Amino acid sequence: MAARLLTKVSSTRVSLWSVVSWRALSVGAPLCAKSKPDTKPDTDPVKQLFVDKIKEYQSAKGKSGKAPGLRAEDEEQLVGELARLKNIYGDGDLTQFPKFDFKEDIKIDWR
Repeated sequence: MAARLLTKVSSTRVSLWSVVSWRALSVGAPLCAKSKPDTKPDTDPVKQLFVDKIKEYQSAKGKSGKAPGLRAEDEEQLVGELARLKNIYGDGDLTQFPKFDFKEDIKIDWR
């Protein structure tokens, strides 16, 4: 009886020890690895695709400032929408983000 109990306890300890050591090594290995300062860090592939598409769009846009692949009907619709918005909101460049100029400081009581 005692021999059976001793065998169960020792096998449980061995299996528990193997799980704990495996987890410790799998977590600790990246921490022990030395980083190379002269190498470029890995970038996210989705982020890299996004950046590449933006660069491709900018090069296709060129100096004309028009969107690449824009059909004549779409351009007419864009001009019509910009004219409609200028009638509603007044003059100004509607293709640029507005610039705000606050002349006085606003103090807010956050109580």
